[in-house]
Amino acid sequence: MEPNTTVIARSSATPTDGPWRPLEDRIRDQDRSGDLTPVVFRQVKARPAVDCPCGFRDAFAEFGIGRHEAQHELWSIGLPIPKNITWEHGNVAVVTPQSSVTWRRLVAKVALAPKRENGYDFTTWEAGDRPKPSLTNRRAYLLRFQRYIIGYLVAEDRDHHQRWTLDPDDAYTGDDSTTRASIDLIWTASVHRGKAVGSALVQTLADSAECPLTELSWSTPLSPAGQRLARRVSPNGIWVH
Repeated sequence: MEPNTTVIARSSATPTDGPWRPLEDRIRDQDRSGDLTPVVFRQVKARPAVDCPCGFRDAFAEFGIGRHEAQHELWSIGLPIPKNITWEHGNVAVVTPQSSVTWRRLVAKVALAPKRENGYDFTTWEAGDRPKPSLTNRRAYLLRFQRYIIGYLVAEDRDHHQRWTLDPDDAYTGDDSTTRASIDLIWTASVHRGKAVGSALVQTLADSAECPLTELSWSTPLSPAGQRLARRVSPNGIWVH
């Protein structure tokens, strides 16, 4: 090497911190950015729903979004089974006022769905602070699908009934004092309606009471969905209370 000669080492590192990319890729990115146009905003007249079919009023106001989401999930796909619930076997659990507080509270949460959806003044199940016996053998049937409770039936034993043909123009007739398993309410999560969930719950109640489906009693007034279910299981008429 000749004297006074300066040697400059060339670094192979790129000037950026990221991985090296060919020059044509970087140019292509610049071209894409250069072709962008701004988003255009406009105002139109529309009339979106304020209330939700799940029963939540003013559902899309900011203050209620979180509460609405929780209620809508329950109404739509059912209630997730809590991790502290041990569901041993089968897909139906029968809960009574003397069951543990964990199970009673679970039923109370499910019972909020039909209350809100139908605008009832009262819920069909109260958890209560302590277990207590029921003079009418009140019980709730919970039907699960995977990790969700998708069906709910609450019933008790009653001894005052009349007969109804299920024709809206016909009056109730007779006066029957037989003690019968009586349906207070049936509810199914929205996405599972029309899938025989209600029929399965009614059959479970009849099996538990050891009676034919036609000998069950139904709480009145029946909703249109309730009337359709009653006609399927007892086409020649039902007992009502």
